[in-house]
Amino acid sequence: MTDYAALMRQIAEEFPLPEPERAVPTGAGIWSAEFIEEMLAAWKEQWGDEFEYENTDRREGWRIWCPGNNPGGWPDGAEHSEKYVRVNDSTIIYLEDGWPCLSCRHYHCAAGSEHGRKSFKHLLDYYDPKRELCDYPRIDYLEVLRGMEARKDPMLLLREAKP
Repeated sequence: MTDYAALMRQIAEEFPLPEPERAVPTGAGIWSAEFIEEMLAAWKEQWGDEFEYENTDRREGWRIWCPGNNPGGWPDGAEHSEKYVRVNDSTIIYLEDGWPCLSCRHYHCAAGSEHGRKSFKHLLDYYDPKRELCDYPRIDYLEVLRGMEARKDPMLLLREAKP
């Protein structure tokens, strides 16, 4: 008789799962709670009854209406199999180190889904694809890179250009 449990343990040891990718940039971001509130209000004004949001204690963020909850779902077809009727803590936006993050606990928005994990950028692309509904923070990437260099971030060290 085959010991399937032992076989599965052996396979798991030989082929460990990779570490999850960090979906949020490291370092101090430039987004604030005040700006997120302005952005959500602009989305609500544009989308009306098709978008809802409210504050939550979960990660001190905001419950939002996930596009995966709409008929047809995300542009890639990802759609929640269990629909909700009002915003709840299953889908939130929150700030981490000054960067906006999306957390949707539904399978079709998670890392293991057919189209991959949905991020805050996916949300922006859905609700404001042309980035014209509000004045989004402009990131000075050179300053971000200099900050990484100043912290001796092992991911990147800037070097002076040689003439």
